[in-house]
Formats: sequence, structure tokens, C-alpha cells
Amino acid sequence: MTAKRVTATEFARNLSSMLSEVRYRETSLEVWRGRELMARISPPRDPAGFPISGLNALMRGRPGLGRKDADAFLSDLDALDRVVGESDREAWAS
Repeated sequence: MTAKRVTATEFARNLSSMLSEVRYRETSLEVWRGRELMARISPPRDPAGFPISGLNALMRGRPGLGRKDADAFLSDLDALDRVVGESDREAWAS
């Protein structure tokens, strides 16, 4: 990753293009006012975790639930819906 030194005035006048340079060219900026370093701006890191868009591919090929487990899961969801539904109604009752 490259680093580029810019003045605070230059940064303020060209904010949009400089932010694009940071993001898409993976350039780090050092923003200086006179002889004082005011800020360092660098591209974001890759997000941690698993993207939701990959969920179908992840689950493809995995064994499904058996009938008994599927029924128990649906029962748990119904119970959760009743609890959450009740707390929502109570919160808005006043």
C-alpha cells in the first residue's frame, strides 16, 4: 500500500477525490497542517465474519433436519414468536 502526504488545505479542497483514492487505489493519506501531522487515513480492512450472500452455498450439501427435529424447531419458533409478540405489545401498551 502506498502512502501520500497532503496538506490539510489540499485535503479539504479535494475531499471526495481523496477518499476515492484511499478506498479504490488503496492509498494511505497523511494529512499535515504545517509541520504537524493531523491525521492518517487508510483503506478499510476486509470485514470480519461471513457474508450472508454465501449462506446458500454454505448450506448446500449439508444434511437436512429429520422430521422430529424439524417439528421441534418449528415448535421453538412458535414459542419464541409468542414471547416476542407479547413483549412488543406490552412495550406499546402505555
